[in-house]
Amino acid sequence: MPFTSMGTTGTGSIGDIGYYYIGQTAVIYIALRDLGSGGGSLTNVPTMTCTVYLPDNTSTTTTVTNIGSDGLYRIGYVLTMAGLHTLRWVTGGGLTDSFEQIIVAKKGATG
Repeated sequence: MPFTSMGTTGTGSIGDIGYYYIGQTAVIYIALRDLGSGGGSLTNVPTMTCTVYLPDNTSTTTTVTNIGSDGLYRIGYVLTMAGLHTLRWVTGGGLTDSFEQIIVAKKGATG
């Protein structure tokens, strides 16, 4: 049951890479589609987690919100350091899959 990326909000994005400034909240949306028997329809999963791997080789788990429609999920993450951040989304509860996205935080014009 593969993921489909829905997009990011920020200063811009190219493909699955979102660009932000330190201090901004990266708002990331994904949609989960059942490409098997579901014929590509949006579907919810029992559990969804998202871990953010930071440029300093640490990680943190964010709160994933089902935004009220089948299969649509969102996180909001405040960026505190410059560099490459990898987001790893993982489903659970018998419907196991994973998906990774990259976002980049950069210093602002005054930083």
